[in-house]
Amino acid sequence: MFTCMSEYTRKWKRLIQITGGNIATDKSFVMLMKWKWNKGIPCLQSIEETPGDLIVDDTTITRLQPWQAERHLGLRLPLNGSSTIEYNYRVQEAETMGDKIYNSSFDHSDAYLEYVTRWIPTIRYPLLVTTFNDKQCDDIQKPFIFRLLPKLGLNRHFPRVVLYSPIDRGGCGIYDIKVEQLSMQMTNCNGHMRRNDDAGKLITSNLRMMQVIVGTSTFFMN
Repeated sequence: MFTCMSEYTRKWKRLIQITGGNIATDKSFVMLMKWKWNKGIPCLQSIEETPGDLIVDDTTITRLQPWQAERHLGLRLPLNGSSTIEYNYRVQEAETMGDKIYNSSFDHSDAYLEYVTRWIPTIRYPLLVTTFNDKQCDDIQKPFIFRLLPKLGLNRHFPRVVLYSPIDRGGCGIYDIKVEQLSMQMTNCNGHMRRNDDAGKLITSNLRMMQVIVGTSTFFMN
């Protein structure tokens, strides 16, 4: 299997070189998706269970375990779908950004501008593919929001239900990560399903399969 993978990768590299590009093999990595059943539960096999190396032009490409992750496209998601590594990174990032804004000389308007131009784009970027639970979302946003509020002229213990409520409902309109994550993912799913593209067909198929597994006539997401 790895012999075939190496051959296909070499051909791919040659095609890219023909068009003036190249593959940075020293910056590349590979993960193998091969399943096994563990007490009726599908699990990805480790490197020890599926030994082998991907070699391209005498260079061995780094191979990662299914639960390991490297940064790619700004995210750190392993092959098994866990968001733990990304969660740990985002918590540290929030603490760093929070310390910077807390130690700055920003006035209220500067602090809000920092929130809009830096915090929102940074924290919204991964939410389309992450699976943070409610506690993890709170853990991520807490370090930054806790330090942001004094810069906005608000008490650190300002009621969160008011803080995260929409402005047209009398709230402050501060983004709540757990609400934003769900909203972005549902909007994305509905968009694909309405377009009936390949991703939409796959989502519809998975929903139908889950409905069969649930075994009720009532839609399980109601």
